[in-house]
Amino acid sequence: MNRPFSFKHILTLALFMKTMCDNCKDTITREQFYSAQDYLSCLDYIAELDAFGQFAIIEQTCPLDAVKNPAGKWIADVIHHKIACTVCGDVFSAYADTYHGGGYFKKDD
Repeated sequence: MNRPFSFKHILTLALFMKTMCDNCKDTITREQFYSAQDYLSCLDYIAELDAFGQFAIIEQTCPLDAVKNPAGKWIADVIHHKIACTVCGDVFSAYADTYHGGGYFKKDD
């Protein structure tokens, strides 16, 4: 019997096409931050996700509310935060290049 796809091929496709769970499937991501305010708004959103228990912060350059020093300057040229879904474990990353501008908030591959 000639099968068009092997079991291994189908399993690989299934893993590649894995959908997010009900807890994190509606998470709002951003392919790009267009301004400092856009980034700060995203950090507020991440803080809400963490506070509601939907996600847990697993890695961070600094606390979400400490990305700027008392003088109002960014604490680093590059700032990142990683959060994981508390149900399925999918990881999302927020990254900001505060020196050159830009960044994103998206699901990790």
